[in-house]
Amino acid sequence: TLVIPGVGTGTYRWPVENVIISCYWGCYWGHQAIDIQNAYNKWDKIYAADRGTVIENAYNYISGNYVVIDHGDGYTSYYGHMIAPSPIPAGSVVDKGDYIGDIGMTGRATGPHVHFYIAYNGTKLNPCNGFLDCSGMH
Repeated sequence: TLVIPGVGTGTYRWPVENVIISCYWGCYWGHQAIDIQNAYNKWDKIYAADRGTVIENAYNYISGNYVVIDHGDGYTSYYGHMIAPSPIPAGSVVDKGDYIGDIGMTGRATGPHVHFYIAYNGTKLNPCNGFLDCSGMH
């Protein structure tokens, strides 16, 4: 298989280990993501869901510290509420499974989790619809 740095594989892994979903897509009005946690370590590591280029490593009052990875195929992935800014600067190429930060609750969050979604050409998509197996993740 040809590996092109910065271009995603088109398949995704969970951004955290020991996944539980604390809030599904639409669990409250306007929630366009899934909120995921590590069942055994609420402050554990966050990993790139697929290969790509970090295009944002920033902060805002809602998402707190967050990262956006461009997978080079029209898809991006979003990771919100990190405990601290990611050590991976914008412009860096990451591989699927590379460490990108730690679970946190910065911004508007009631507990530590990762606000995670995939987007295609800027349209947010539910990661549970064809990207990741979310069955039994309560």
